[in-house]
Amino acid sequence: RLPASFYGMILAHLGFALVLAGATAATSWKSEETLWMKPQQALAFAGYDITLRGVQAGLGKNYDYDRAQLTVAADGLALGTLAPEKRWYPGAQRATSETGMLTDGLGIIYATLGDKDAKDPSRRVLRFYFHPFILLLPLGAAFIALGGAIALLRRKRGDHGA
Repeated sequence: RLPASFYGMILAHLGFALVLAGATAATSWKSEETLWMKPQQALAFAGYDITLRGVQAGLGKNYDYDRAQLTVAADGLALGTLAPEKRWYPGAQRATSETGMLTDGLGIIYATLGDKDAKDPSRRVLRFYFHPFILLLPLGAAFIALGGAIALLRRKRGDHGA
């Protein structure tokens, strides 16, 4: 019979392998795209079909915003929506961007909304990012923590390999 600390060590090492695989895949196979888009325009990006449905203006608690509505599909099946925002804080005289994110399996698609085109205000700059297998990073970290906890808990109870 093997001690629990052995299984904790195996779990922690598996977690490290997941972190390493996630970091490698997310940086090696990432995709990025920056372009001008108009409402109802579609983009093929990293195996997904992304359509800009429109941009709506609104008021938040202490800011004004423009919010893009983007639909994401793959192989004709709708996966979800992205809603990135460009915010203006009048009190601070400062603009910020809020990222829209959507997970698909172990990857994440990000979108940010940029400025209006000075010549055609219906056009907006949009930036898209896709990081495949990025969710292996927190999953691997959880395995490492769980493996360490198992090894430490059993050790406190007197399981020292005997």
